[in-house]
Amino acid sequence: MKRYLAVILILLTTLSACAKITHEGKVIRVADGDTITILTNTEKVKIRLAEIDTPERAQPYGKQAKDALAKLIAGKSVIVEEQTVDGYERVVGRVYLHNLDVNAEMVKQGHAWVYREYSYDFTLYKLEIEAEKAKRGLWALHKDERVPPWEWRKSKRNN
Repeated sequence: MKRYLAVILILLTTLSACAKITHEGKVIRVADGDTITILTNTEKVKIRLAEIDTPERAQPYGKQAKDALAKLIAGKSVIVEEQTVDGYERVVGRVYLHNLDVNAEMVKQGHAWVYREYSYDFTLYKLEIEAEKAKRGLWALHKDERVPPWEWRKSKRNN
């Protein structure tokens, strides 16, 4: 009997670890190119798009990245597959509009970098290389203006 209970406990633990938390709601705010707020049936949820990073508002192309994300999803219903919750209490996840992976689309259109520290999705890296070769979005900027946001933020902290 104890053996059966142990097996059941292991199975339940494994299943719960595999279960994905999702959030579904209407995009009510686009704060920047990689942060949105959705309204679910019960609450407002702040979402940080996982595995990508877009220029900060004060950086070249920051406004364009925000506008591109707004054009894709503002006012629309999305599904978010939660990966984690960050230090700012935002849900970090992949955002989907119907069958469109919004995070990947932002990279594909050249509005975002793959966030090197947090992404292991090789498809995103491929999309970034293609966008850079085609000089789409931020890749059309002069090389001096194309500073990855994580480097830009670091330089601002060190000043």
